[in-house]
This record gives sequence, C-alpha cells and structure tokens, in this order.
Amino acid sequence: MDRGVEKMAGIETAKFGRKVERAQSGGTKAVVLSLDRGLFTFEKAMLMLFTAAFIGFVFLQWALRALFGVGFLWMGEAIQYSMLWMGFFGASVAMFNNQHFKIDIIRLVKSNDLRNAVRVFTSLIGLVFCLVYLMAIVGFIKTIIKYDEGLHYYANIPKWPFYTILVYFFSVSLFRFFVRGFLKNPSTETVGA
Repeated sequence: MDRGVEKMAGIETAKFGRKVERAQSGGTKAVVLSLDRGLFTFEKAMLMLFTAAFIGFVFLQWALRALFGVGFLWMGEAIQYSMLWMGFFGASVAMFNNQHFKIDIIRLVKSNDLRNAVRVFTSLIGLVFCLVYLMAIVGFIKTIIKYDEGLHYYANIPKWPFYTILVYFFSVSLFRFFVRGFLKNPSTETVGA
C-alpha cells in the first residue's frame, strides 16, 4: 500500500488548524471527500492565477497611463472580470477551510446530539440558499445569452462566459454544504477554526 493511501485512512490535521476527516477505506464517502480536496486544490491554483492576472492588469494599465499617457481600452473589463473570478475562487477556498461568513451558533451548544442537529439544520439552510441563488444565476445567464451585445469594446466576444464563475461557486457551495452537513464526522472537526 503506498503512502498516499495510508495517509487517507484516519484523521489528519490540515492547514489553518482545522481537522479534516479522511474516509476510512474507499467507498462513496472517500470519493466525495477526495473530490472536495481536488476542488480545493484547483481553486487555490485558480485563485493564484486570477490574483496574478488582476495585479498584472492593474500594474500594466497604471504603467501605460503614467509613462505613456495611454492604456488599453479592454483593460478595465479585464480587471473587472479577473476581480470577479478572484473573489469567488477566494470565497470557495474560504468555505473549504470553514472560514466563510457564518453565524456560529454551534459553539453555544454543549450537547453533541444537539450540536449535530444544529449543524445539519444550518447546512440545510445553506443548501436552500445556494440552490435559490444557483437557479437565479442560471436565469441571469440565460438572459445575458439572449440579449448579449458582447463586451463593451469587443462586441464579438460574448459576456456570459465571464459569469459562469457564479454557477461554479454556487454549485460547489451546494456540494460543500452537503459534505459539511451530512458526510463530515463532527467529532473530527475543530468548530470555529
């Protein structure tokens, strides 16, 4: 058995002091938790990429305007959309690390049974909100596709692909609320870390 498989058995402490449950040996739970970690790895890479792009675009636009008195017309939109993607990838990374905005009432509950019930209830609320937002975003993107006039300076480039990050974010949020609420063993999580 290789070291990676052995590492997946049991409990391992992840970065930021949060304990992450590893599935015992195979099964659906192991696949779901592996998918969650894979999404997290992808999101960290994309967050770094879009942060670098954002900083690069802003610096390039500033340098061109300061040094030569000109700038690229499309740079404003590039900055705007890279900021959008950077923000939503950052929010998704925060959600994986359990550092997203939340009302942490679980800390106030002393009983483990009641704590589990509250965790499941709050996850259900998160699932419902994400589902509503996901449906709204899909409707929004359909409207953009229907009436899309393209980007401000380049009419032949459609706007709707730039908003697909919203579909990704709310889909992954649905998935993570499900994982946190129904698949995680609460005894292996550090609450509020």
